[in-house]
Amino acid sequence: MRALESPQRSLATRPQGRDNGHSDRYANHDEKRARRDVHDVSEHHACADEREDYRETVPDIAQTRNDPSDKKVQAPQSQHREQIRRVDEERVTRRCKHGGDRVGREHDVAELDRDEREVAARIADADIVVICVSDTSDVESVLFGPGGVVEGARPETLIVDCSTIAPSGSWDFAARLSERGLRLVDAPVSGGEPAARGGELSIMAGGAEEAVERAQPIFDVLGKATTYIGPPGAGQVAKAANQVVVALTIQAVAEALVLARKAGADPARVRDALLGGFAQSRILDLHGQRMLDGAFDPGFRLRLHRKDLAIALQLGREEHAPLFATAQVAELMDGLLAQGAGDRDHSALATVYEQLAGLTENAAVA
Repeated sequence: MRALESPQRSLATRPQGRDNGHSDRYANHDEKRARRDVHDVSEHHACADEREDYRETVPDIAQTRNDPSDKKVQAPQSQHREQIRRVDEERVTRRCKHGGDRVGREHDVAELDRDEREVAARIADADIVVICVSDTSDVESVLFGPGGVVEGARPETLIVDCSTIAPSGSWDFAARLSERGLRLVDAPVSGGEPAARGGELSIMAGGAEEAVERAQPIFDVLGKATTYIGPPGAGQVAKAANQVVVALTIQAVAEALVLARKAGADPARVRDALLGGFAQSRILDLHGQRMLDGAFDPGFRLRLHRKDLAIALQLGREEHAPLFATAQVAELMDGLLAQGAGDRDHSALATVYEQLAGLTENAAVA
């Protein structure tokens, strides 16, 4: 098992007088519950059918069971990776409706019906349950709704949530599950569709450290790197930060390429030059090419990124952290949503700058 990357000091062990309220938050479950309103903000910017087509190329709801023989035989990592990749190829083409396969000898990832009434019965003998849905309210429904996870889970069942949701939701869910003898790891992922296909996602894990270690064999299948961030909700804080960086980098690349075009330079050559210097990034590489080609068929849908920025902005308000640039790019995304471009790739943000600059050949709406 690969060792976790632990921070020098977790959110739960900050020194007295400089904890910004985090120690009280993680100690006081009632306070966590009082802050469960961010999904109301994010839902305003998400389409009603979001639950159907958003799956970050990992199983909707997967369950892992110990081998009946209880022989703890660790399969080589390459075997894990190859077997899950075979399932991922099928899930990606079907927008990740369901998926199931063996994961080595020790764990079994089984297919579950998305009907919540089926969940409790299907996980009755599961040791680990993995969830990936679209938003805070969806996770709550899967966990606590009629026939949900809590009705079928045994004590000590570990629940791993790979969804991107509000940190306040994870704080609350962890507290409520703990009251039932269940443990939660929030483990949102990043890397996009190519990384999901290759089993090379980056995983940001929050929860008790021993719980994260218990989930590590599953993480070894899904990703290339697992970073332990801190207590419950810390993984979601990291994912909110990730989505801020991605959005602002897309914005920067869009501005740079539009500037090059308006000034008469070849934007493709400008991009090539930037990729060879300090400005190089994966977003400049992949999304910069999308902008040049005007190819905005979705990898990650713009409306879902806008939902993630709503989570980040709400967290910023709660923590009194100024997010000026994030608010600006969120407003630009709102403009595209108003044009009906919510299902285009988030790199379609470039079309706002093209329209404002009089470069209108790349339309945001097909």
